[in-house]
Amino acid sequence: MIITQEVFTALERHLFEKHPYEACGILLGHMDQHHVIRLLQYIPIPNTAPNPLHHFELDPGIWVKHVLGTANMIGIFHSHPNSSPYPSPEDLESLQQYGTLLKAYLIGSLTYDKKQMELKGYTIQKNGEQLTLNESSLSMT
Repeated sequence: MIITQEVFTALERHLFEKHPYEACGILLGHMDQHHVIRLLQYIPIPNTAPNPLHHFELDPGIWVKHVLGTANMIGIFHSHPNSSPYPSPEDLESLQQYGTLLKAYLIGSLTYDKKQMELKGYTIQKNGEQLTLNESSLSMT
């Protein structure tokens, strides 16, 4: 998975702006003929979860607008403000609702010193009837 410096900076900025709440949004990009995902743009979306300290829910009206009308939507991002950037059981459960629309799933967390973002990328795979997340290396351009 390849991410531009501009996208990384936008994700990190959003994570810091929303802290201590979970930040979330969509990623635009494409998958090339070699199945490499290229992330080219980030669009923040309000988190409408009842408990945004520990969960995220993309604003449904904005989410649907993008699903129906945004070309090149390839993934989502959300932050874990107080834990590491690994999928939680809730992340995997909510993935089942919308994951077939996407290829990439990014999670960001604050580093130990809380001065920058640690980012992990995952590809979305179908495993029988379940969708799973497989960690993917991230390269910066």
